Amino acid sequence: MSKGKSKAVLPVTKTRIPITARALVQRVRRALAKEGGRLLVNRGRQHLGYGGVYYVVDQNRNVTTVDVDLETVGKELGVLHPWERVVADED
Repeated sequence: MSKGKSKAVLPVTKTRIPITARALVQRVRRALAKEGGRLLVNRGRQHLGYGGVYYVVDQNRNVTTVDVDLETVGKELGVLHPWERVVADED
């Protein structure tokens, strides 16, 4: 028998840490800024049908991506981790 200390094994849980959509927007904006892009928000109701809520422009203000899904882009950029989940902002 070994006289070393035994290590307790913790059960694996699938708890995901909540982050607000606003926090994810800021993370995505910082990541895109490093690449020369910007995440913008459609403000008018008439524009929502064309490009969704969020869209990406390059440094020359050319639209590069429309109808951006924040969670998908966050995962692609590495700013949304597997242990995090997005929750609605509380106003």
